Amino acid sequence: MSLSSPPTLALIVDNVQVEREAYVAYLAEHGIRTVQATDGLHGIAQAASRLPDVIAVDLGVPDRDIIDMCMRLKREDSTKHIPIVGLSSVCKVDEFGRAMRAGCTSVLLKPCSPEELLAEIRRVLDPS
Repeated sequence: MSLSSPPTLALIVDNVQVEREAYVAYLAEHGIRTVQATDGLHGIAQAASRLPDVIAVDLGVPDRDIIDMCMRLKREDSTKHIPIVGLSSVCKVDEFGRAMRAGCTSVLLKPCSPEELLAEIRRVLDPS
């Protein structure tokens, strides 16, 4: 999807309100609409009902269902095409591999600035 078509919709899944709101505010300034979730179950519900163009998920949300959320979204016909950008504060190869096996398109290391997230969203939406 090109960013010049209808406004991009991003789902931000993060349990830390200040981080989530910083991403949401910055993305809004750059023409990207957002919906939010604080955990994996809410993320699945938002993705299924809103069908965002891209999902950014904090892999460190302290509930086991975050990886399950990614895997479930990639199994569903209606959501399997949606790129997932994982955000991780753990810089380990096994964490990166776990995220990629769960269906993440890419993983950014936290702390991740809103500018970095915007650049990655643009990259995964228009990889050419």
